[in-house]
Amino acid sequence: MAGKKGKCPGCGTVFLVPSGGQHDDRKAARTLVEECTNCISMPDDLTSSTSEVLCRVMYTEAPPLRFTKERQGCVPILDLSEGGLSFYMKDEDGANSLERGSTHSVQIDFPIFVVPVVTQVEIRWLKPVAKENITQIGIKFCRSDPNFKRLIENLIDYILSRSDYWESVD
Repeated sequence: MAGKKGKCPGCGTVFLVPSGGQHDDRKAARTLVEECTNCISMPDDLTSSTSEVLCRVMYTEAPPLRFTKERQGCVPILDLSEGGLSFYMKDEDGANSLERGSTHSVQIDFPIFVVPVVTQVEIRWLKPVAKENITQIGIKFCRSDPNFKRLIENLIDYILSRSDYWESVD
């Protein structure tokens, strides 16, 4: 996408997507969403955690099973709603030790973030993926404050705005 025009899902500002290059600094390789005046400002409690993070749930257009198998600690988002999300996780990364009803911290990472968002979640369901040593996990968000709800709505809008990708999948 480097060099192509992008649109901020929060404020609609059109910008030129920078090249990622070989930067170690995450901020240098991403579009700085906070520079847009109408975008959501993320409070510190959404970008840090005092507890250990279970995994980093990432938005990716890569095939989800392949993405899961090739990464450690990073899992692909499969579904997102205002109430929660689902993702794949390798059993060897701890999916096989999770219990329904348990709470954990997870990072949520989208291309429009400078840093991932951290939030508490509750495990709602676990579904083993046959012959893959992978489990599909459904979680519920533990927070429902207006800033967090607005953030999730913007992430849903971001996914829906990728219609060029979804049309090519059909």
